[in-house]
Amino acid sequence: MVDSSWDNTGMPKPKQGMALWAKIGLGCGVVFLLLVLTCGSCIWVGINKGSAALDRSWAELHDSAEGLRTVEGTKALYRHHARLRESYPTEADFLKAAAEWRPGLSGIPAKRPDFKALFQEHKLEIQASNQNGRETTHIRYHMESGKALVMDTEMGKMVDIRVE
Repeated sequence: MVDSSWDNTGMPKPKQGMALWAKIGLGCGVVFLLLVLTCGSCIWVGINKGSAALDRSWAELHDSAEGLRTVEGTKALYRHHARLRESYPTEADFLKAAAEWRPGLSGIPAKRPDFKALFQEHKLEIQASNQNGRETTHIRYHMESGKALVMDTEMGKMVDIRVE
């Protein structure tokens, strides 16, 4: 008698594992998940870096406005930022300009308002650029007085400040 354990009676050998379409679907799902996580992480890091940069700019804007409220603060601001001499050749010129601005300096909170309040209400405008390693930032904050405090920085150093 012949043992038939080796014979499958002509039937194809049953496939083991997942079907091809399931393997492709699983692979695409993994790739999609990795793509979403990577993009989400990049967006999260970008928002946090942008928020930190905005916080630094806001702090400088607020501190400068507070300095302009007094004569001594204005003198200290002028002495601390040597590049202001390009716009205001003498300390007396800067003091005279600051005296004209002083009545309009109002409504700049110490803590930065949330993004919605700043950008949807068009209270804050920021233009930043980096050309050949030279970083420049132009900040315009519309105050409650109806005037705007404008500050220009270059490589992190204030080069101009004014109220328009």
